[in-house]
Amino acid sequence: MRLAELDSGEDLQVRVRTAAALDGREVALHIERPQPHTPLFIHVPLRRGSDIGWLLDDPLGIEVEVLREDEGRQPYAHGTGAGTVHGSRRGRIGSSIPRPFTVDVRVGGQVRHAQSRYSTACARGGLRSSRYAGRMREEAGGRDAVSPPREILRHPVFAYFWSATTIRAFGGAIAGVAFQVVIVNVLDATPVQISILSSLGVVPYLFLGLIIGALMDRWRRQRTLVATTVGRAVVLAVVPVLLLAGTLNFWSLSAVILTLGVLTLFADSAAQPLLPRIVPRASLVSANARLGQSSTVAITAGPALGGALLNLVGPSILFVIEASINAIAAVLQARIRIAEPKAAPRPRGRHLGHDIGEGMRYVYRHATLRPLALSVHVWFLGNSIVVTAFAVYVLRALRLPEWAYGLVLAAGGVGGFVGALIAPRVGALLGAGRGILLGRILAVIPWFALALIPFSAQSPMAITLWIVAASQFVYGLAMGIEDTNDISYRQAIAADEIQGRMNATIRTVNRIVFFFGALLTGALLTVLGYRWTLGIGAVAFALATLVIVFSPLLTARHEDVAA
Repeated sequence: MRLAELDSGEDLQVRVRTAAALDGREVALHIERPQPHTPLFIHVPLRRGSDIGWLLDDPLGIEVEVLREDEGRQPYAHGTGAGTVHGSRRGRIGSSIPRPFTVDVRVGGQVRHAQSRYSTACARGGLRSSRYAGRMREEAGGRDAVSPPREILRHPVFAYFWSATTIRAFGGAIAGVAFQVVIVNVLDATPVQISILSSLGVVPYLFLGLIIGALMDRWRRQRTLVATTVGRAVVLAVVPVLLLAGTLNFWSLSAVILTLGVLTLFADSAAQPLLPRIVPRASLVSANARLGQSSTVAITAGPALGGALLNLVGPSILFVIEASINAIAAVLQARIRIAEPKAAPRPRGRHLGHDIGEGMRYVYRHATLRPLALSVHVWFLGNSIVVTAFAVYVLRALRLPEWAYGLVLAAGGVGGFVGALIAPRVGALLGAGRGILLGRILAVIPWFALALIPFSAQSPMAITLWIVAASQFVYGLAMGIEDTNDISYRQAIAADEIQGRMNATIRTVNRIVFFFGALLTGALLTVLGYRWTLGIGAVAFALATLVIVFSPLLTARHEDVAA
């Protein structure tokens, strides 16, 4: 492709003369009142010194490389859309383009967006008309003209990412069962040792979360994700060796769990900001919904699968299976092909601490991220209270049997799956802010209900089970709706160069709040009892809701992009 002409102005017109794959014809694009848009893919030849480039975001998967024409057509960068490339070579668009695609024009660092319509006749020898126009409207809070792919799993790069994340989630749930059995039955750990081992998985988030988040804005995220998954596979493979050698004890298991916690922190810190580099921002809600659905299924079904495998093969083989799962996930992650930009060198006198401070200031001074972060922090306080108190309340105060408690948790998993399933539609209809608000409101209802309904161990078990299970279904539904819209909005609104720090800031404070909230719950249960404690958790959820109601976040939409 060769850039032919650019006329800038309020009504921007761009003409491009295409290569042989499009029969050498000229395409005109008109952009009226353009708004900023952050694209995923970089395409089409650039000349030295030019500040104009094309970026093509196509749900069907057209692949084009950016070539330096004055350097012997050496590859400068490349990108791939979703789907299948038809008869393409480097530097060319495939010969079959059966649907419209969108393009973004970068002018002096600012990205402008348009939609171009190609006829299906191009599959039979090029364009039949020399000009096709596309338009995009800019409205305050209006929707982007980009139409995301109907099924995000058809995006091949995301399919690898989703597959690796899903099998890792199942593997993590299975490994959780194996660790619990080893701690209780093999080590015969004391209650104090059990609490220490349980906390070791959270400790890295408290002390290293901000540091690793800042590093993820400077490191290659995909490479970090692969390296940490390989590391997890190696560490998990050590456990059966220690078991067979009879050398597994409290200290060695502590080292294993702490190392896995650090590796998981690196992986989480790399995966979340990597997603906006994999899929177009218009597709972030769909992508996070798919990830949320598979995660919910893994959390719900994984422990049962782990228990069944444990009875069949024992803990040593179960750890081997989990190590193999991580190895497979690493192979899938290694197949994620994206061009990641290098971070700019730090100015003289600037260090990692400055990067961390910049990330925190960005979050808590941003017009919509600040209320979102504060709302999430208060939500985590409520969640730490109700999650800590719920199991004890159901099993001791209500005296539901273990199988009934399992059904209650399964109901929550079903609610989470349904919530993630409908989250994209909710976000599209209501906007990001009101979609998150709906999830927050739904989270209040079940805990106020459990706090107000006078249950006891003498209540009919069928009625108690039905109400408690229904409450968990609604709570899971709330989390499925709000998590998808919450994470997607954060990823869409923040610039790529600060994604790691933004996510790390919010996530680290969340973990700190949860840690101290769980400690507070013990005192609340001792002094006030179960129902009052659950009621306080519900009040915290209500406060998290009010933060959104009285903030600019309420009217935010997913179409808001990084300025």
